[in-house]
Amino acid sequence: RIDRHELIARRGVACDRVVDTQVPQDSVYALTADGESRYTDTDAELFGLEPDEVLLVRAAYETLLHADRADSLRRQHQRLSALVRLAFESDRRCQRLDVEGDSK
Repeated sequence: RIDRHELIARRGVACDRVVDTQVPQDSVYALTADGESRYTDTDAELFGLEPDEVLLVRAAYETLLHADRADSLRRQHQRLSALVRLAFESDRRCQRLDVEGDSK
């Protein structure tokens, strides 16, 4: 465990470690009756999820919020997924692959 102490004020930040020191940090420290818990959450609202999971939750929420766009969002997802697969295939083969009929 590496201790790092930081003072955040209106006119700046003071820290007892140099800026370029590689220090593992957690976003939130909780001291409870059961001991210390650490969280490395990167989202201000969705705690306990990995960044990819946060993106999925936000996408699902957006779809529910705009249900009339669900078909369009589904098509966009399918197209993007196909492009990502094609990019990986292109990398695996070490050659350029055509995208949607592009002949150049």
